[in-house]
Amino acid sequence: MKRAFIIILSLLSLSAFSFNRDSLIAITQSNVKYIQKCEAYSALAEYYLDSDIDSAKYFVNFLIRTCKKHKDNSFQHISLDYRAIIAEKEAEYEKALSLYKELGELYKAEKNQQELSESYKKIARVYDAQGQSMNAIQYYLKSSEIKEKIGDYKGMASIYNGIASLYYAEENYKEALRYYHESLSIADSLDFKYAIGVLSMNIGNIYNHIFLEDTTHYADKYELDSVQQAYYLAVDYYKKSLDLFEQIGVLGQMANLYDNLGALDSNNTLEYFKKSYEIRKQSGDIKGQFRNLNNIGGYYLSKKHYKKAKIYTNKAKELADEKDLILEFSQSCEQLSEIEYALKNYELAYEYLDTFKSIDDSLKRAESEMEFAEYEKRWNYTKRENENKLLKKDNELIEAKNAKQAIYLWASGIGLLLFGILIFVIFRGYRQKQKANQLLSVQKKQIEKANDELNLQNEEISAQKEHIEEIHRDLSQSIDYAKRLQRAILPKEDIIEHILNDHFVLFMPKDKVSGDFYWWTSINGKTVVTAADCTGHGVPGAFMSMLGVSFLKEIVNKGLSTQPALILNQLREEIIKTLDQKGVAGEQKDGMDMALVSIDNKSQKVEFAGANNPLYIVSKTDLSEQLGKTKVLELEGVPEKLYEVKPDKMPIAIYEKMNDFSNHTLNLSKGDMLYMFSDGFADQFGGPKGKKFMYKPFKRLLLKNATKSTKYQHSELKKAFFDWIANEEQIDDVVVIGIRL
Repeated sequence: MKRAFIIILSLLSLSAFSFNRDSLIAITQSNVKYIQKCEAYSALAEYYLDSDIDSAKYFVNFLIRTCKKHKDNSFQHISLDYRAIIAEKEAEYEKALSLYKELGELYKAEKNQQELSESYKKIARVYDAQGQSMNAIQYYLKSSEIKEKIGDYKGMASIYNGIASLYYAEENYKEALRYYHESLSIADSLDFKYAIGVLSMNIGNIYNHIFLEDTTHYADKYELDSVQQAYYLAVDYYKKSLDLFEQIGVLGQMANLYDNLGALDSNNTLEYFKKSYEIRKQSGDIKGQFRNLNNIGGYYLSKKHYKKAKIYTNKAKELADEKDLILEFSQSCEQLSEIEYALKNYELAYEYLDTFKSIDDSLKRAESEMEFAEYEKRWNYTKRENENKLLKKDNELIEAKNAKQAIYLWASGIGLLLFGILIFVIFRGYRQKQKANQLLSVQKKQIEKANDELNLQNEEISAQKEHIEEIHRDLSQSIDYAKRLQRAILPKEDIIEHILNDHFVLFMPKDKVSGDFYWWTSINGKTVVTAADCTGHGVPGAFMSMLGVSFLKEIVNKGLSTQPALILNQLREEIIKTLDQKGVAGEQKDGMDMALVSIDNKSQKVEFAGANNPLYIVSKTDLSEQLGKTKVLELEGVPEKLYEVKPDKMPIAIYEKMNDFSNHTLNLSKGDMLYMFSDGFADQFGGPKGKKFMYKPFKRLLLKNATKSTKYQHSELKKAFFDWIANEEQIDDVVVIGIRL
């Protein structure tokens, strides 16, 4: 205890130097007591931790050696901490974990609860950096338990915020909300305004996400009356956060909140964006100013106020140009291209688009070009070396030839008078010629050897190329064969054509083979139809789809059942048994989501069951009484409504909940449209901002065209999908089935 007190006093005295490096280094080089040198090494290591890792290592090593020499363990904790921080900064995460855990054991042995909780917190931080969220959460919870025991409530709030952020990153929004609220409750009790503001903003972000996703799944999961309630909650939390940040004058967060409110509240978008811009001008946030100007331009563009859109986007472009913000400059050019196109200034629109693509391509190529430049540099060096060697050999040959000519000229000039000398010279020339020939012979052999090696390498490369091409051909042939097999098991149109002649199937695999499939059959006066989405896509998904079709044929065609819920129950049993699923941790979660209907061929009676996938019905008839509480979409000028029949939130696979599937029986009218689909259409990225298509626009698209012919609906869906994708890549298989009763 006395030693610790001395160290604290010494460190306080060192702080008077304000970490003056020269003074601290002078202490390490002077004849002071070793304990003072250790304190100086420790202070210098801490000084360099954030700026010069190599220097920090240097002083930590001196600290360890000095303490070891004098058998002093008083700096053991701090040296371990420094070494762990250095390992963490150098991304040596396993080493950092080992050191932090060793440090934690020391504090545990000393019963130092405060420092033990901090060690657990640091271990959680390293697991987070490794992407091991569950391990990180485990250590955060260990730390919070200790902090609760010792009354460190501020520390608990910080840890709960960290846990919530991890769950948010994992898209587990229910747990994220739980821990954000726990943290907010503590921050409220401590009247910690900044933390309350940040946490309220984070909670608002989650409700904002739920609102934008706009799915029944989220509304049910978070016990909301409707997705619209998520909108109101997001606005409330944003405004609460904004009030607090205004009180304590945190300009950056105020601007961020105005941006969030502008994106969320379409009635006041412009007002919020302009407020954010004024704050960012006040704080000198250049990139933030650019975003605001570009967002305002984008707002006017969405409202078709093209001239105002052009003014604000040009301001954004000029700011990016002035401050050399290359990425931002390209973004403004992309938006100006859209604006000029809308104004029918096609040449200017093309110029802006060309500028955007040039910058975008340059940024993507930058890294690969740097690698190529390094390769080209090495290749040019090797080329110059070979050229120099060949030039040297040519010079040697020329010199040998010149020497020979000189010998003969000399011999001719001297004549008989120098006969003796001539004989000597001829003999000398002969010897030189012999040496030159020997040299040429050696060089020739070296060149021939080098050529043989090059030819051998070329043969090896050619053989490898042929082998790779053969593998590729075999693989392509195998996949083509799998494609033919999969297409062969899909149902034929004539089965359904004479019963449900007004229908369409939009089937677009991402790869040659698909994890989505459709299937139908007619038996005992009923037509059974399904659209399914198997785990994965490509070859793995195709194998699952073939299993699904095989089992459906066995269950339905053998007369086991035509009731959708019983079919799904039986199919789930077959999948679990075939894949030997036990439900243990770490087991592969293979299975499928699907919507399945059974249609009475003589009446308009429809039965439905769904595994995660709903059924959409478009009808003029009011179905509210039959369906109960469900989502209904209406469009202005369209007499029909779109009703969503909810599925059971369970897959066709082993799952934490294994209830029987629900069977919905509906009495519909002639002309009503039924839609079943996978998630591939709604989840496709694209559009001007590279975002998902989403389910709400998908519903509007179906309702808008529901009264048109099914052939026309198929065409419009396909066109809308590829218009949305534009330059993006298809990310998943797509299947959509439409049936008119």
